[in-house]
Amino acid sequence: GVVIINLQNSFHRNLDNFEKELKDSKNTSLLANLALAEHTLSEINGQAKSQTKFITDEDEKQEIEERFKEQAINILTRVSRENKRNYFFAIKFDENDKPFYVFHGLKQDLKDEPVDITKAYLRRIVERRLRAGLSLRKGDRITYPEKNMARNKVDDIRVVDVKHFQAWDWLIVTGYYQSEVDNIMGEMRKTMTHDLVMMIFWITLISIVVGVVIGFVNLSLIKQMLKPLLSL
Repeated sequence: GVVIINLQNSFHRNLDNFEKELKDSKNTSLLANLALAEHTLSEINGQAKSQTKFITDEDEKQEIEERFKEQAINILTRVSRENKRNYFFAIKFDENDKPFYVFHGLKQDLKDEPVDITKAYLRRIVERRLRAGLSLRKGDRITYPEKNMARNKVDDIRVVDVKHFQAWDWLIVTGYYQSEVDNIMGEMRKTMTHDLVMMIFWITLISIVVGVVIGFVNLSLIKQMLKPLLSL
């Protein structure tokens, strides 16, 4: 009984630890996405500035800068396509502060399309940029409930990390759904529960077998001890 209770306690501890490590891993990957994007944009922006340093014609300068931005978009689009664990995209703004997609790893046809700010998380991202201004330099995290249409879940949690690249006034956005963690945990729970049940079954079976063997041994010893008495 004590052994089984200890196994059950260990089972729950392991599950809790695994879930914590999984969430930490997801959140770390978001920060890695933002760091990679910021480094890429900073490098390419530096190259653009270097190449346009002595150019006085504004149209020519803008054309060169746009070429470098397109280079950055191609790099980040490739990275976002390869990143299967999280969604990853960027938002830019026109002179009227209207938001547009720079790129979107999962939906490439959204490039240069207006951002649908009727969607709660997109609206909140855009509002943060307009209200907080440069406070997004160091990054920000938004976590809130939302219906996940892709996974048919009414009560899901979207975790979003966003950072402002000031030089180009871009918002880099990356995130994941809590249901992704829940699905992995569900599979892990099934596997570990099956293993726990099998372990308890074998422990119980072995205990019964050992008990039966000990019973036979004791019975045999008792008979041996009683034999001299019965022969009197």
